Amino acid sequence: IYVCSLAVLAALLFAAGGSSAAPLYGCEAGAGLTENAPANPHSARVLSWNQLLNSELYDNDREKLEQVNRFFNQFEFVSDSAQWGREDYWATPHELLKSGLGDCEDIALSKYISLRCLGVSVQRLRLTYTLALKLNKAHMVLVFLPERQQDPLILDNLTSDIRPASSRRDLVPVYSFNDDSLWLNRQHGEDERVGDSSRIKAWNELRARIRADAGAP
Repeated sequence: IYVCSLAVLAALLFAAGGSSAAPLYGCEAGAGLTENAPANPHSARVLSWNQLLNSELYDNDREKLEQVNRFFNQFEFVSDSAQWGREDYWATPHELLKSGLGDCEDIALSKYISLRCLGVSVQRLRLTYTLALKLNKAHMVLVFLPERQQDPLILDNLTSDIRPASSRRDLVPVYSFNDDSLWLNRQHGEDERVGDSSRIKAWNELRARIRADAGAP
């Protein structure tokens, strides 16, 4: 089953206030690797990721979305309990690249971080927990909000193509967040902003590990 289990929502959301410092995503981490690096699946994935993050390759945000979505949808699914021995664990991009395995959260988070590294505006991106109706499971996807009130686009590890939200009636959004904010999603009307994303414990822990990996204080 290629969906994620969701821990109790309240336990995930309400944590002590996190740092409001500018995000540090380790976009340059692994940049020292070259094509002459020792041949192994991990170094090959990191090299491919570094190449993916070359913003000069893309003319617009849609091209960035397509390439990032295609790259991370290649990773095979594994549950957190099987890989980490924990009910819920959000892996950094480098943890995902190292193992080559992840769940929907790991893949959506790595897509988000990659697009932020490529300069896509934080205002255009939201990590969104949904209820996958067909499987009755919680499932994280990445949502891109185009300009001029166009239909949001869904980047999902369950599907190879990027689809408009209006065609994904199988997903019911529950809450979403980005670097700055946390929203409760409404099926009718505008989403309700309920605070900063620093309220999400798992998000704070993920960013702390990324900072540590990059050698930041």
